[in-house]
Amino acid sequence: MNRLTIRLFLLIMISFFSVSHAADLTQDQWINFMTKNMPGLFCKAGQYYRDCFDVTKKECEDTAALTIELCILNHSQELPDIFTYDESRRWGSIVEKCVDEEYNRSFSNQKKDTPECNEIK
Repeated sequence: MNRLTIRLFLLIMISFFSVSHAADLTQDQWINFMTKNMPGLFCKAGQYYRDCFDVTKKECEDTAALTIELCILNHSQELPDIFTYDESRRWGSIVEKCVDEEYNRSFSNQKKDTPECNEIK
């Protein structure tokens, strides 16, 4: 997993909880946050998903958005009704792993063969 992406995700989650005064999130709020914010974060310039694959920003964001929705849907029966900070981190990591696996599978033939990209995975 890309450590920079994980750190960025955790920073965003901490900021989000700070903005909402460390309040717990409902399942709908958490899903909304993930589906609206994570594709852009995964696909920013300088991130693994953009720099290590020969894809456009749109291809990256579209794939990430669809995969995030599918990953959440696949785990929908397991998701808590209320997300504490710890639950958000836990489930964020689960979704990120799912997205990472699907993204690498979808674009495996477009992965760049560079030392930097091979070192990450």
